[in-house]
Amino acid sequence: MSFLPKKFAVAAAGAAVLAAVAAAQPAAAATPQMVFYTGAFLTGSKTVADLDTSGQCQNLDPVAWSAHNPSSEKVEVFYKADCAPGLPGIPNDDRRVTMLAGYYESFRLPALSYRVVD
Repeated sequence: MSFLPKKFAVAAAGAAVLAAVAAAQPAAAATPQMVFYTGAFLTGSKTVADLDTSGQCQNLDPVAWSAHNPSSEKVEVFYKADCAPGLPGIPNDDRRVTMLAGYYESFRLPALSYRVVD
């Protein structure tokens, strides 16, 4: 009879673990969002990208020095406002950073705008 309380305790602990896992699943199933950071290497304040604005330019305020894109969206990041391509002060330049799913990046210059690409 001394084993019965132990079996009950093990069963109760197992049930508690299952309940915790089941409760955590909706949070884990949330849609991944792209995040811009004010510091290099994913540090500083966060700005969540609006991934529902496909094709529309979004200016960043504050500017970003790094970003992480765990979403399935492709996002173009620009070093100029209003999604103008190129580096500031360099004519006829079309540089931008294209961030695919799972990418993270520390930018050489502050990122000022972005656009979700279809």
